Amino acid sequence: MLLLSDTFMAMPVHVHEFTPPPPSPADADARGGWWDDGGAERPSDDGGALPARAPLARRARLTLSRLRPDVLNPAGYYNLSPAANAEANGVPAADRRPRFKIRGRAPGATAATGRGNDPRCDTRPLVLPSGGEVDAVIDPATTPVTWTLRFAEDLAVRAVLLGGGGEDGPSSSSSTPPRLAFTVTEADRAGRLDFEAALAAGVPPGPAMGQLKAGLSVTTADGTEVHPSSFVAPDVPGRVVAIVSDATGLVSPADVGLQAAVGGADLVVAGVGGGAPTAASVAGLVGEAAAAAGVGEVVLTRLPPARAVREGAAAAAGATFGRPVRVAADLAAFDIGRKVLEGEE
Repeated sequence: MLLLSDTFMAMPVHVHEFTPPPPSPADADARGGWWDDGGAERPSDDGGALPARAPLARRARLTLSRLRPDVLNPAGYYNLSPAANAEANGVPAADRRPRFKIRGRAPGATAATGRGNDPRCDTRPLVLPSGGEVDAVIDPATTPVTWTLRFAEDLAVRAVLLGGGGEDGPSSSSSTPPRLAFTVTEADRAGRLDFEAALAAGVPPGPAMGQLKAGLSVTTADGTEVHPSSFVAPDVPGRVVAIVSDATGLVSPADVGLQAAVGGADLVVAGVGGGAPTAASVAGLVGEAAAAAGVGEVVLTRLPPARAVREGAAAAAGATFGRPVRVAADLAAFDIGRKVLEGEE
């Protein structure tokens, strides 16, 4: 809410802090007060958790939420959708209804289960983490430390801590500060319904067509059972983009955080930075990690303007990735195509 008067303008600012596990998991006192400075988190009416809020500067209208990792979050993820923000601000449920129909879920559905999904809509429910344990112990060398935020019915962002390590030990320099990668995920979309073929098979227009597209069998007027596999194409996977803004501190492609961030992504944007030797080395590491994780395409960024450095980094990444790698430029546009599924041509 923006507040205006003749003498001032006030805009509340809320800060979300990705807080790693307490340094001493055995310290119950530290763990108990680690996140909930502003009061206990609570589940959202629409699935996920509403983060607790603590004042940072009351006069400046600054507040803070410390977000616990997914494996320590009883709700599994945080709900930061517009409706959830309205709920956190005390807006009555009756006033949280959107002014437009949200595609992907019927009224009364829950994000956690997807029950109530509107069969006429194209969007499938997002796949989100299940509930974690508050007192779980995390070893960042073997378990990715992630924070999942649902921003809309069909969009989630996951932050991933880099540098945790892998089977060979720490995968970043001890002098490198913690850094995050971000993965943006779209919900899957329903496959195309062959309306004419279904109509010819006796499926009447209306709700029955919606049920067929939703993956449910339909019984026609003459008692014939019609199965969706004959008339509905496979679901189209949602696009996944991973952004590793600073990969310079990583020293191993086996970093569990890096693998969790880029795994299965359609596009990875990686900042490799530095001069010729450093940029090429980091780019090669990113390419190797992307190849192991089944990434569709890699784009390098944060490179100096020197042509030799940019071409060298792209060549190093392409050599380990196994396919050409592009370098980002000002105002460059990249199409995010979906990965080729197994069995497709």
